Amino acid sequence: MVTRTYPIIYASEALRVPETPGVYTLENTTTGAIFVGSAVNLRSRYRQWHGCARMTEARLRRQLSAALAEALITAPRNNWRFTVLVTSEGMIREEMLRLEARAVERAIEARGELCLNSETVQPDGSRKMRYE
Repeated sequence: MVTRTYPIIYASEALRVPETPGVYTLENTTTGAIFVGSAVNLRSRYRQWHGCARMTEARLRRQLSAALAEALITAPRNNWRFTVLVTSEGMIREEMLRLEARAVERAIEARGELCLNSETVQPDGSRKMRYE
């Protein structure tokens, strides 16, 4: 198990994020809002979040859940940090999704409404509840 934190405002931090599959959190250090996610390549996902820091409000609202988009829009960009919870070179997708679901459950228990994982945006623009 690995837990390492990287601020999302510095592009140079991307080189320190592992390129392995894993589970991560995106957390607002001021409000306590948290988003749990998983990625096949954590460095690539870190770069996507770094790109979100520069996205327009309209694009964020189209691509992310309403709660996550609102949290990213209203909070200063330097208040967000990317934390790798667990990573492993040989992690398979099913294991990664199981670990992500468990991390979401824990985040909901610990933070309640501050957990921003209630829904995701599908490629067609529709919204789907993730964990019920």
